Amino acid sequence: MELVKQLLCVAFIFFLSGCSQDRFSDDEMDAEIYDDFSPTITPIDLSSNSQASSFCFYENNFVRVLASNPNIVAFEWSQIVEGDTIYLSSSDNVQLATTGSFKVSLELEDGFEIERLFTLSFCPTSVDFPSVFTPSGTTFSRWRPIEQGIQDWSYVIEDDEGNVVYESQSPDQQGWNGLLSNGIEAPAGTYRFSFYGLFKTGRTTVESGSFVLIR
Repeated sequence: MELVKQLLCVAFIFFLSGCSQDRFSDDEMDAEIYDDFSPTITPIDLSSNSQASSFCFYENNFVRVLASNPNIVAFEWSQIVEGDTIYLSSSDNVQLATTGSFKVSLELEDGFEIERLFTLSFCPTSVDFPSVFTPSGTTFSRWRPIEQGIQDWSYVIEDDEGNVVYESQSPDQQGWNGLLSNGIEAPAGTYRFSFYGLFKTGRTTVESGSFVLIR
């Protein structure tokens, strides 16, 4: 959390004027990998996803692909690169950290052989900051960043005098409802935010901008 506070302090220096920017993805921001980032391993069971052929996982992490059918007696995992089949493993699962096209050849107890093709891609990551906020409306009734692939975040919202009107320390929080700490409705106008985010890819970002509260 100390790192979060430091990054937020840096972000306050770079407030933007006008409407907030639409969307940031972690590759567009050229963000650095968080020092304490620990890669995860996402399991994909082809036996329980018999109809699916495309799967995604987050960049800088791993995926473990398996076929957990007790009737399978032999496995052969391969990657397909420019039409060539490259052998990977004969174990009952394969751990990967790259995208592309893959194939597994399976032999069953009765001698029947199955070939399964599948592709892996990186799951999208982005964060979007609404430029308009209407507390009494049905859409954007709370101001909250819209994210894909965020693991953690921290942000603050200030009024035009620099007073903090809302703070969030987790994506689990619902967002600002337009009320001040004393329960009074915040006036219509422009508010500024400062945002720190940690993506599931391990990349971090510090963003700032503004939005308009409409009543």
